[in-house]
Amino acid sequence: MQAFTWVPVNESLPDADVTVLIVTDDPDNPVWPGFYDGEQWRLADGFPQIVTHWAPMPEPPGSR
Repeated sequence: MQAFTWVPVNESLPDADVTVLIVTDDPDNPVWPGFYDGEQWRLADGFPQIVTHWAPMPEPPGSR
């Protein structure tokens, strides 16, 4: 099983335009798929978002 770790955005960023899980500043719906476009964070639909942490997408069931 792959370890799941949230990465603070002030410590590291993912490669640009790679879909990852993000933690937003919305307390009612904090976790979404999204990406860093090289300049700012966006939800998967492209809407700009404030992000505090990110994590690589988990592998789907049966992928190993």
